[in-house]
Amino acid sequence: MALNAAKAAGGTGSKVEPIPADNYMARVAQVIDLGVQNQRPYQGKEKPPAQEVMITYELVTEFMKDDDGNPDPERPRWISERFPLFNLRADRAKSTKRYFALDPEQNFGGDFTSLVGLPCLVAVVNNERDGRIYNNVGSISPPLKGIPVPDAVNPPTLFDFDDPDPEAWERMPEWIQGIIKDSLSYRGSKVQAMVEGAAEKVEEPEEDVPDNFPV
Repeated sequence: MALNAAKAAGGTGSKVEPIPADNYMARVAQVIDLGVQNQRPYQGKEKPPAQEVMITYELVTEFMKDDDGNPDPERPRWISERFPLFNLRADRAKSTKRYFALDPEQNFGGDFTSLVGLPCLVAVVNNERDGRIYNNVGSISPPLKGIPVPDAVNPPTLFDFDDPDPEAWERMPEWIQGIIKDSLSYRGSKVQAMVEGAAEKVEEPEEDVPDNFPV
């Protein structure tokens, strides 16, 4: 699998009010393979490109507000994070910490694609940027023992470069699609064939058929 850490190398919309910093019960709603991405320099030193993964957590007890300001049980809050994928032997890597938090018994052998739908506890933190408060993932831990985690409202989504799902692609917002298209692994990939092949089929003009053509 493209997202197996055991085998890895060394939109627009209305403003969403942040939730308080706290620990929230959640389930993994999305695991998205972003492909190989350029990395920002660290302390003035260039970093090599790395495969990245985006994980979205559905907070199963927190919901968006309806028009009357009440929690809408059909619209749970989501929070996402992206990070480079490193081998599980890199014990200080965020990908390693996230994997072991979601699969502490190592039932899935490092395979991030098997984590969709799993329960967890998300520590949400608040960070300020340009005078606005944003929610971010501080850490992930296993769910509390003996306290059941409610099921997710939305079906989990998995997108893997090795086996891209057209339906999962269509559900993604354009800004995530753009990140994937800008990846160093997009050109020549199964993802490019799927996306651009589908586009060609849609854009191909139909032949003009005379009104009196027999059918």
